[in-house]
Amino acid sequence: MRSCAIVGFRPSDRLEFEKRLTGDKQGNNANGKNELLRFIPVRDYKDRSILRGLQLCARSDSPGFVWFDDEKDKAKLAWISSGRYGEAVGYCISKEGRYEYSAHAKRDVYVPRFISQIFVIKEQRRRSIASLMIDDFVSEGGSGTIWVESPKRETVDLLHKLDFRESRERYQLWEMMFGLTCWSRTGSVNGSILPVNQELTSADYYQPWLWYGDNAVEMATLR
Repeated sequence: MRSCAIVGFRPSDRLEFEKRLTGDKQGNNANGKNELLRFIPVRDYKDRSILRGLQLCARSDSPGFVWFDDEKDKAKLAWISSGRYGEAVGYCISKEGRYEYSAHAKRDVYVPRFISQIFVIKEQRRRSIASLMIDDFVSEGGSGTIWVESPKRETVDLLHKLDFRESRERYQLWEMMFGLTCWSRTGSVNGSILPVNQELTSADYYQPWLWYGDNAVEMATLR
């Protein structure tokens, strides 16, 4: 078992997790041992090796999962421990907020902190592990609003279960090109939630621009 593990949820969440794991109000599994979920930051080559193995599982499910980049990304392992033994059962990869040049905005823009990947192995799914990873990410950011990169349908369903809804505020073009989506708790958006399947931006938003390869040109300059 790893030392210096970080508990990724509140005591009430831990109790709920133990109930889901075992079906036992005391949090005991069939062998009479307690199981505890921790979220451990990826810090060294051992952690990266474990993460690599989990990413191989993720990519076998969907080749769209991108390899972890330790120079640009942060990651946490979801670690279940039982007594002296433990097992890594999932991970969350995120990027910290930063300024970055955008060719689409033609200036430096502030890219917010966001989740880029979240994964749980098949044998451990439907135990609220992914939900708790999202709660852990939100708690570190100090806000009820989170950004998620190009969420898959399963991730969208999970966010809805956690009472997150996509903001109806119009995305900027560079945000769309980064694949960023903004999500807030229902109670914090005061009803500014998009109806299902409604477009985020109107066609008028794109009219002033003409795309040529990767470059955007204002149509007004061509008149």
